[in-house]
Order: sequence, then C-alpha cells, then structure tokens
Amino acid sequence: MTKKIPTPIPVLVLLTIASFLAGTIWQKSQVNQSDNQNSSRAISKNFRFQPTKLSTPEIELYFQAFGQKDSQLQTNLVKLVKEFGQQVTWQPHYLFSESSNPDQPTNCLATETGNYYCAPQGKNQLNQNIREICAWRFANNKLQWWEFINSVHHNCTLKEIDTCWQEQAKEADLPNNQIQNCFSTQAIEIINEEIAILDKKSINQTPVLLINNLRLPLSPTTNQAKNVVKIGNQYFSGEELTSPDYLQSAICASFKDSPELCQ
Repeated sequence: MTKKIPTPIPVLVLLTIASFLAGTIWQKSQVNQSDNQNSSRAISKNFRFQPTKLSTPEIELYFQAFGQKDSQLQTNLVKLVKEFGQQVTWQPHYLFSESSNPDQPTNCLATETGNYYCAPQGKNQLNQNIREICAWRFANNKLQWWEFINSVHHNCTLKEIDTCWQEQAKEADLPNNQIQNCFSTQAIEIINEEIAILDKKSINQTPVLLINNLRLPLSPTTNQAKNVVKIGNQYFSGEELTSPDYLQSAICASFKDSPELCQ
C-alpha cells in the first residue's frame, strides 16, 4: 500500500497566497478595463457641427462687455470679420437679466414698472452693453464697431468705462453724440428687445455663437467629459474651441458655396 505523503504546510500557504493574488489581479484588470472603457466613452462623445448651408451665412453673437471669455472670443473674431467681409452677416446681442428684487438695486437699472434690469458685473457693465448696441446701430462700416469694442477691451477698465469709451469711439470714427443720445433715450427699449431674443433662444450665459441658427460649442469640457467637435474631417477639443482656426472652419462649413478663403 502506497503512503500519501502530506504536503508541507509552507507549500499550502504559498499556494493559497498565489491563488488570492491571482484573483485580486484579475479583479483589478477588470476594473481597469471598465474604467478605460468608460473613459473612452466619455472622450468619444463627439459633436458633429453641421449647420444649414446658406449663400450668406448668418452669425449671431451673444456677448458681455468685459466678460473674460467674451473678450477672448471677440479678439479671435476680429481677424475673421476682416477676412470674410460682407460674405457673412454678423449680428451681436448682449446679456441682460430682469429682477423684481435684486441683491444690489443700485447696480441695476430701475424701470417704471418697479422691476430692475441687471448685468452680472453691475451697472458699469450694463451701461457699456447698451452703448455697444447703440454703436452697432450707428456704424456705417461694421468693422468700425469691431475696432471699437476691441479698443475698449484693451484700453479701458470696467471702473472707468463711463468716460473711457468716448475716446475709443472717436478713434474708431463712430459718432459719440448719437451713441450717447441712444444710450440716454433708448436704454429700456434696447434691453427689452435683447431679453426677448435671449428668452426665445434660451440663452442665459455668454459667450454664445450661433451659425445659421446652430449653436457652436465654445467650452473645453461638458459634464466632466472631453468635448470634441468635428467639422468636416477636422477634430477640435480643449482650448482649440475658441481658436481662430476653429472659428474659421465652423464659418466655412456654413457656406452653400465655399469662398476662396475656405479653400
């Protein structure tokens, strides 16, 4: 009769440890694989920008004077405005809000109905928003307006804007007196018109850019997922989403017949 030789205890211990480690490694590999798949899915949430194509694309811009992201977008658009010229129709709008009981009424514009119109950074910002709308109306050459708001951004501060804007308008060859008169007599009417448009388009923040009525993504991230935008055969993400190349590609995609600049 053959005797069964008992397995030494140290060997049993080693086998048990090895089995445990193998199971742990397998579980971690499954978790890592799941994490990688989730990450991949988050990154692959692309948006394909395909606006309706028009002979003359229509671009709506929603801004705030002295908004950090707004000013960056304005700066990047100035060059494109010059290059596209009258091949594109531009229409700026500004953000205002209405309140019956604002936290700081003195930083808002009171109305005859007892409500207040406000801007995120206070009365000076609200005033300049109105002036820039007035300036757009009186700019015979709209490039003058772009030069004006760009000069305001680079040469003025929000604190001193109520006097600083005049020199910038003069440099851009805009009519100061007409802008001031528009500001003094039409402010409530202008804000009412802007709020009606904001409500219709469901816009409550800036900057926003609509090309042929389709919103162009301008944010690097969305819901903690990487925001990747595809235009034609090009992909854009992160800080590229406000770059001149990105903006130009988006505008070019909106033409029925691409101009030479887009080719």
